[in-house]
Amino acid sequence: MATAMKTVDQIADVLKGSGLQTIGAMVFWSLTGVRLEREQFQSAVDLLGLGAAVPRPSKGYALLSEAVRRVSIGRKDVIFRRTGKAWAVVFEKSGRKFEHNHAATLHAIDNEDGSIKIEARDPETGEAFQPATEALSDLIVKIGIEVKERQRYFLTDDLSSMLVTMMHGTARQSLLAALSLRDRSGGLYFVHASKVEQVKQLSALVQEQCPGSQLAVLTLTGDADNLARAAVTARQSITSQLVEIRSEIGEFVAKMKATDGKVQDRNIEVRAARFQALRDRADLFADLLGEVAGELRAQIDTARDELLKELEAL
Repeated sequence: MATAMKTVDQIADVLKGSGLQTIGAMVFWSLTGVRLEREQFQSAVDLLGLGAAVPRPSKGYALLSEAVRRVSIGRKDVIFRRTGKAWAVVFEKSGRKFEHNHAATLHAIDNEDGSIKIEARDPETGEAFQPATEALSDLIVKIGIEVKERQRYFLTDDLSSMLVTMMHGTARQSLLAALSLRDRSGGLYFVHASKVEQVKQLSALVQEQCPGSQLAVLTLTGDADNLARAAVTARQSITSQLVEIRSEIGEFVAKMKATDGKVQDRNIEVRAARFQALRDRADLFADLLGEVAGELRAQIDTARDELLKELEAL
């Protein structure tokens, strides 16, 4: 009895028999209610070869800031203000001066085991104290819970940011090497045929572990017209990214010259890696770009050599 599902190779044979071929896939997603164990999800993503996109959990003040921003949403009765490496929280009291027991500064303390402890201190003396009001005490508890939540789990915004990194790649790895089809706004990507199976596995993982979310992968097949349109998109995207890299490095060079700053080897290596990642992307889409691929490679290499010489000369 024949199976209703066709294998990837069978589908490819059918497409070729129809005079078509898989040219890639459109990818977009909708995320909601994400709460994933960091370690488990990291292991699963590592197996897909996309682990480099997973951000490390924030530490100390950065983690506290994320928690405060989350808890502050919709709270108009409290003032949240940065004070150095801490956050001041003050309950508003209409028509009256702020009372001492309605204010506190929150500090994030990194424990040896990697956990974060939130300390409430007197805003005037800096001494640790116990809030005298239930409202302030509850608020501090909520922020502490949010800190633990963000340290242990991937939440919706974390996964969204991670997916964008997977699509674009890091400074050292191209990962899915996708082309953004919405310029700076993102949200819709074109993934080359060679990456389609990998992104489908990622989609299955997201939908398995986040039942309320969807990562859609729409496989594209094309005739000559569709291939021509895909080639235009690929060329525009790569050219746009090259312009952005040149602009960023130009601004960096100008700033270093203006301040007589010394450029560290690490800064040069990171920027060189971005050019290499872009060249890898041009190679990946070479079958769509045709003769244009050579032109783009030459432009990327020329820009890389020119700008890196400027950096090295500082």
